[in-house]
Amino acid sequence: MISGQPDILIQLYSVHGQLVTDYARTIRLLSQAGARNAELYWFDAQPPIAQMQTIFSDNGIRPQVMHVNLNTLTHATSKVIDACHRLAIRDVVMPWLAPEIRRSPDCWSQWGTTFNALGKKLRDEGIEFGYHNHDFEFAAGAEVLPMQTLLNTTEASLVFWEIDTYWVKFAGHDVLNWIDRYGNRIQAVHFKDYRAGHMVELGTGELPWKEIVNRLSVLPVKYWILEQEEYPTGDPWGELARGLAFLESCRSAVKS
Repeated sequence: MISGQPDILIQLYSVHGQLVTDYARTIRLLSQAGARNAELYWFDAQPPIAQMQTIFSDNGIRPQVMHVNLNTLTHATSKVIDACHRLAIRDVVMPWLAPEIRRSPDCWSQWGTTFNALGKKLRDEGIEFGYHNHDFEFAAGAEVLPMQTLLNTTEASLVFWEIDTYWVKFAGHDVLNWIDRYGNRIQAVHFKDYRAGHMVELGTGELPWKEIVNRLSVLPVKYWILEQEEYPTGDPWGELARGLAFLESCRSAVKS
């Protein structure tokens, strides 16, 4: 974090197809697009950790956060912790819960207990743990929304929230309202834009970025993270470069 401002990261899932084909070239292209910090995501075909260290160092990109799926984090915890220490990654985020393990009405409080335990185990290793939402955590029908249950049953010192702006909006909710209600739990933000039911280039959609950034500026948010899963312009590297520049301009506006 620079001068009390959040660091700007690129979520590598934005280029997951390219990473699988040529990890080193993809990181080089991200560096050329302006990326200086990264949120990794764990996948089985990724290069050995020593090779990843060299690739990031050679391209001037610092890994800071890593998405790790439930199976890996549960059954290969020590491997994840070792990778975090070697890559100097400070935060691990659970990015997804599969449909078959979130069907029962009481599963969210149970997952809250599980996440507290995972958070404690990682905290003991100097790593913070967070959860990243999609739209299913805001599904209508329950008296209390799953996201509320998850936040209410996890300890703030053990589990932070990485809010994904697109999925909150996609689920029909007001991003500003959720920031106001649970801002003290938010340490990372996925900046993703929305228009008419689709993901669009950051800064070109319906989300009120000026108001969102102003709300976030008074919270202890560590990371602003660009993730682009769709490229409506057909120019992925251009969209990523413009998205990173947009985040820089937002951070500069807050700083001034």
